[in-house]
Order: sequence, then C-alpha cells, then structure tokens
Amino acid sequence: VNISCDTLCQSQIYVNFQNRSPSNLFFVFIFKHIFVYFRGYKMANKKCMKHIFARMIFDSRGNPTVEVDLITDLGLFRAAVPSGASTGIHEALELRDEILTDYHGKGVSKAISNINDIIAPELLKKEFDVTQQREIDEFMMELDGTPNLSRFGANAILGISLVVCKAGAAKRGVPLYKHIADLAGNTTLILPVPAFNVINGGSHAGNKLAMQEFMILPTGATSFTEAMKMGSETYHHLKNVIKAKSAVALRMVVLEPYNREPDNITYGCLHIYNTGNSVFWKSPK
Repeated sequence: VNISCDTLCQSQIYVNFQNRSPSNLFFVFIFKHIFVYFRGYKMANKKCMKHIFARMIFDSRGNPTVEVDLITDLGLFRAAVPSGASTGIHEALELRDEILTDYHGKGVSKAISNINDIIAPELLKKEFDVTQQREIDEFMMELDGTPNLSRFGANAILGISLVVCKAGAAKRGVPLYKHIADLAGNTTLILPVPAFNVINGGSHAGNKLAMQEFMILPTGATSFTEAMKMGSETYHHLKNVIKAKSAVALRMVVLEPYNREPDNITYGCLHIYNTGNSVFWKSPK
C-alpha cells in the first residue's frame, strides 16, 4: 500500500497490491479511514471566506441599494439589501451619498466603499467561519463603533450579514429558514403564513391614514398554495368593496400594491373587515 501525504491532501488514494490477502485489505481499511479523517480535518479548517465584494443595484422603486457577493470554498453567495420608503427615528442609519445630482441624493457609493475598502479586508483578516453569524455581526458592529451604525451604514453591514447567513446555511447543509431558526434557538417550526399588504397609508400613499400598512393573514389556509389564493382573491375583491362604499377610483400599483383609501382610518378598517366577511373564504374556526 503506497500512500503519500500529498496524496492525502489532494483527496486521492493509490493502492497497489498484487494479491488481496487479508493483511493487505486490513492496511487498505486503516489507511482509508486515515484519509477520511485528514480530509475532514482539512475541510473543517479551510479558510471559508475568500472574497467579499459589494456593488450597486436598483431596488423595486428604482432607487440604488447594495448587493454583496461572498466567495467561499462552497462557491458564490449573493444578497441584496432591502430599502424602505420611510424610516423611523430609532432605526439604524441607511447610509446614502446625499449628492442631489446623483440619484436625487440616494446613491450608495459610500456604503459600497465602506464594504470593499474597510469592512471586507478587516473581516477576512479574522478568518471567521461562515457559521459564526453572531461573532461576525458583533465584529462588524464593534468595527463601526456607533449606536446606529452611522459610520459604515446599516445597509453596508446588513448586506454582509445576509450573505454570510446564506453561506452558513449552505455549509451546514440546511435550508436558510432552518439555519436562521437554529441561530435564534427556535426549535418549533411551522409553515409560514404570507402577509398581504392591501391598503397603504403614511409615507406610502397620498392620504391621511395613521397606519402605514393594513395587512391580512390567511390563517385558515391548509396549505401555502391555498393561502396565496385566499390572499390574492381577497385583495382584488377589496377594490370592489371600497368602490361600493366610497365611490373612489383606486389606483392599483404593481410596484408596491396598495389602494389609495379615503382620508379616514375608520373606512380602512371597515373595508378590510367587510371584505374578510363577504369573500367566500372562511376560517374553519
């Protein structure tokens, strides 16, 4: 039996024997297990994160946002950062360029530069494993050093955190939802229920509704497919309900579906309630 260290590192074994005597087969068995051990040790101790790169993309509203690529031993992973139309005073800072001549001040070149020039090099130096989600997140927040992540921008840090989470799930060989549940210590998993945004107010619409979003959840569905059907049909039925009660033509927007409701929050609540009761979908309870 001829096995070299180089052969072990290259995940190959060459066995050369003339007769399959018990002694030869025994040595083959032993060296095979040694090979498996060293291969597993090598994979477990590989530098998993090789390269991190950020770029600008456009969100569903046509505004710039951040996309991050992470290259590991398992391949390429990619994540995009969501961006809201309105932000609260206690939210982490979404870093924008604030150059009015570029994308009306909503450019993200600062956040991208912070990733490519500062965060990524420092993160790669630490040689974290992609399964160390908490350690990576805490390291980035400490590197930023501000309460609201205003130095690097929450959109920079979140982009890396999201792509690391995807890579961590892949390395563990589990679905992303299971990986996130494990990180949160959640052992009870249930089928998710889609939430449908049917009426918008606040910054999302030109009305005086106090609530930003009215949402419905088809909790009576027996499958995800049925839940989508319930939500879709209820949403489109809502248009007719509001027309009948207020005689207001509604504007249905593909970009972010919402109905422009009259300036009275009571109407919004009433219309949703009536729709839920008038549509043929009924909860089994």
